[in-house]
This record gives sequence, structure tokens and C-alpha cells, in this order.
Amino acid sequence: GEALAAALDDECAAGGDEDCALSALQMRARKAAAVANSSDEWNMLSCRESGCFGYYMLRPCQCNPYCAEWGNCCADYMETCQAQHSTYQPGGASLGCYRSDKVYSLSWEAEGSTFFDKFTFVTQDDVHGAHEFTTKEEAWRQKVISTNNGQAQLRYGGLRTPSYVGEAYKRYSVNL
Repeated sequence: GEALAAALDDECAAGGDEDCALSALQMRARKAAAVANSSDEWNMLSCRESGCFGYYMLRPCQCNPYCAEWGNCCADYMETCQAQHSTYQPGGASLGCYRSDKVYSLSWEAEGSTFFDKFTFVTQDDVHGAHEFTTKEEAWRQKVISTNNGQAQLRYGGLRTPSYVGEAYKRYSVNL
């Protein structure tokens, strides 16, 4: 089963045979489907428990607006989700994968020449990568951020010379 698929995959990687790689992937998929279909956890889930949006790849039944089209709705789909999906038109505009009844309001706007004014520029580097997080002022100087004709631009910056022996070159960047 899975050990054979992994062994085949390793063997395929060395040989570069596309048919072999496809066979290994198909074996893995069959194994995953068998586990998903036999899993009490998946089979016990209902729309009431999992919600009425989203797609769960290995789950045998779904609770999204497309399940009726595909014929894979969970047993409680009609009573739990149908009303929420009543505006869904197969082949037309849908409600999308995720829906929320939450109402959001705009706290502040970022636009035009003042786009970057309210952002916090974080210079602490916890990942220690090939970047140098800069202050807002340095980002302007290095042309990592700019505004022109009412449009804001964010781009990667030039290279910073190493500050000590053994340090790699780092590219100016922003962490907003």
C-alpha cells in the first residue's frame, strides 16, 4: 500500500518515468480515499456539524452550493443548508466558497499619496532571511515604497552591503 507507493515514488524520482510517478500518485490517492470512506469521523459529519460552505476533498458528502450539481450532498443538506443556498444558480453566479454574515466597517483608508502614512513598519526580523526590513523613511529612500499620480507602489529593494564579515547581502524590504 502506502509503503509501496512511497518506494515507487522514490524509484520514479530517480528514473524520471512519468507513468511510474502517476502510478505512485494513484496508489496514494486510493489509500487516502479508502481511509476517508471508512473513517467514522467523516461519515458521522453532517452539514449541521461542518457548516454549509467549503469543500472537503476526501469527504464522501458535501454541504456547499455545488453538491446538488455533483450529487454528493450530505443527508441533512436540504434541511440545514438549502435555504442559505436558495439564490445559487448552477452554471451562473454563486455565493462563493466562503460566506459570512459578519458586518465589517472601514476603520481607515489607505490611498494615494498618503497610502503608507498609517501603516506600522516592523523592522524586527524573526526569520533572519535574505531581507533587511526597513523603517518607513529608509523604504522611501531605497524606493521600496512610493506613490505617484495617486497610486501606491510596493516593490523589492536593492541589495544592502553586508555589515560584518560572513554576513550575506540582504535585499531592502518592508514588513507592514
